[in-house]
Amino acid sequence: MNNFIIFDTEYTSWKGCQEYGWDKEKGQYRELVQLAAVRVDGDSLGQLDTFDEYAKPCINPTLSGYFKDLTGIRQSDVDTARLARAVITDLLEWTGGLTCWSYGDDRTTLQENYGEGALDAITAEQFQDIRPIFQEHGVPVERYNSGTLHQYFGIDMEGTAHNALFDCESLRVSYKTVQR
Repeated sequence: MNNFIIFDTEYTSWKGCQEYGWDKEKGQYRELVQLAAVRVDGDSLGQLDTFDEYAKPCINPTLSGYFKDLTGIRQSDVDTARLARAVITDLLEWTGGLTCWSYGDDRTTLQENYGEGALDAITAEQFQDIRPIFQEHGVPVERYNSGTLHQYFGIDMEGTAHNALFDCESLRVSYKTVQR
């Protein structure tokens, strides 16, 4: 099996946004704050390399208290970070064209934050949703997010959900379990 990438995003949020959607009239946009990925060995399903970077939001440069409590990301983490397009460009180069899997449609978040040329740079062929693979194995994906999926399999992990790199690792160990 070929090597592949598991990636995750964290983006600006406010209480209720997940349930009710981001209200652009209130200035609520899904601006990239953290982008992480794990390069996975296609045979052993072990971790080969990681990518983890913060991005500085432009429309809402001050993180909401809700977001900081949810993710553990501090304002100081993003104040000196690069802009989203630069971070995404580095990820695209880092992937080397490998298939990239996320838990849900994180591809759209990348496209929204990349700007002009996003549909050509961030394609549905390369960036895919991994949830159907878990669904094929009977996993009730609607009850879990990428950072809590490992709990379904009874796997203990140190760290917290909604940290993009932790969420990638949760997905990797969960995927390894269903592939045994």
